[in-house]
Amino acid sequence: MTYLTRIQQLNSANLAEYRPLILDGDAVGLIWEHNLARLQAHGIVLREEGARYIWDAPADFAARNRLLANLAAALYRSGYISGWRDEKLPLLASLHHPARALIERAAAPVLGVCGYGVHANGITERDGVPHMWIARRAASKSVEPGKLDQIAAGGIPHGIGILANLIKESGEEAAIPEALARQARPVGTISYTAQTENGIRADLLYLYDLHLPADFRPVNRDGEVAEFLCLPLDEVARLVRETEEFKLNSAVVAIDYLIRHGYLTPDDIPEYPNLCRDIRRIHPLLGQ
Repeated sequence: MTYLTRIQQLNSANLAEYRPLILDGDAVGLIWEHNLARLQAHGIVLREEGARYIWDAPADFAARNRLLANLAAALYRSGYISGWRDEKLPLLASLHHPARALIERAAAPVLGVCGYGVHANGITERDGVPHMWIARRAASKSVEPGKLDQIAAGGIPHGIGILANLIKESGEEAAIPEALARQARPVGTISYTAQTENGIRADLLYLYDLHLPADFRPVNRDGEVAEFLCLPLDEVARLVRETEEFKLNSAVVAIDYLIRHGYLTPDDIPEYPNLCRDIRRIHPLLGQ
């Protein structure tokens, strides 16, 4: 296994099988050709226009949401989607554009809605050696249970800002005080297009680095973390490279950190140029 393979695993969708979903002039999703008939059967009728699908949705925001809520409920009952979250994701061109409609998070891949998330790398030192705090996801998690993850991470639900969500997740997942969480520094983004059984996970993650005091010990409060590990960075790199212990997108977040801080170098990694290129690929919706 190579670091580049990890990034390729996270970009497994064949984008030739997808077309942008346009709503109110905005590209708000990616429609898989295999989902067209299913969407139409549940009242979401799309109009083909060149290489795009247009949804001539009702003008009323609430009416749109009812259509999408009925779609999600029907797909859940039929078993086409699973892992119901009872959390709404917005259909929008970016986090700084108005929401055009809302859909249950579990159904987002069916419309290829861009999911936004935030991940914090928790960094500390032990005996002068940089370490990273790693969370092991609880066995009850609907997505990649038991896998390794950043100390705090989560999707950004409708109506909450990026930093506010980071503070919320840091408190819930690792008992990081708000004043300390506010010291996290934004360091960039990664995006990816992963094929799922029912569509595409087309996500954009906002990344933060947070330096934690040597005596800090994370404590989980929301039941989503089974344990915390404080690992030297060479062990983090080994786990990413040699095992499948890490959650897929969390592995790529770790790779990004290792590149930015010089732990992966051109002399050691033959595919270094491709690694740097692919980890910074532009999200297909944001590139419209």
